[in-house]
Amino acid sequence: MTTVEYGGGANLQQRKEFCELDDGAKIPGYKGYCPSLKFTFGKTFAKSTRDISSENKKDYNNNNNNNNANVYSRMTAKQQQQLLHPNVPENNGRNKYSKDMVSGYTGFIPKCSTKFGKTYREECEKCFSEHFHDLELYKDRRNRNKMTSQQTSGLQASHRKNKEEILRSINEYTDSLTFNGAKKPLIEAPIIGYTGFVPKKNTTELGLGASYGRAAEKSLEKFDLETNAYKNKIAFLENNVTCCCRYK
Repeated sequence: MTTVEYGGGANLQQRKEFCELDDGAKIPGYKGYCPSLKFTFGKTFAKSTRDISSENKKDYNNNNNNNNANVYSRMTAKQQQQLLHPNVPENNGRNKYSKDMVSGYTGFIPKCSTKFGKTYREECEKCFSEHFHDLELYKDRRNRNKMTSQQTSGLQASHRKNKEEILRSINEYTDSLTFNGAKKPLIEAPIIGYTGFVPKKNTTELGLGASYGRAAEKSLEKFDLETNAYKNKIAFLENNVTCCCRYK
């Protein structure tokens, strides 16, 4: 948003002066994250955010009295960000994942679904830092494996077989996997929930007035009897034709 001097809206300082906000208070209408705001009642938005900001600063100062905390507090926001997330690259207009992500981005953020309790920008930078750290570990592991495989000599076959021996071995192996006894008989009914075709079940009265298993069993038995009868009839006719041809 541009400032008033350039024909646009007011800047942050001008808005604070207009609203007469205290130090640490948020501008009414602020939609960002404010810790423990939903547990605060009885005050205006500006006063509530001011109290929360002062409490957070007090807690931070009480818990950070050592030298490292003092050095960290003297850093700029950019230096603190670089210290916390050194793996996240700067935004150059071309990289997809970078620092200072804009709120409202709906694309995929790695590891973001498991992070809660911070602002969108902080969560994104933390996720990107972990993502790039894991990526560097993966690349390092891949390079070490590649170097190990290059330094190790390949396996040498102790005995080379010709094509006929290989095909014979494959056929013997596949034939040994065939178990005729494991095949289900034709008249065995399928399990309940089977949606395939069951002969004689829907086209005759065998499928009426019975459970699915009983109806399927009777239908398959009927189909098996008719199939065997048809086969016997064909065999009988073939034998008669053969006998007639012999006598002629």
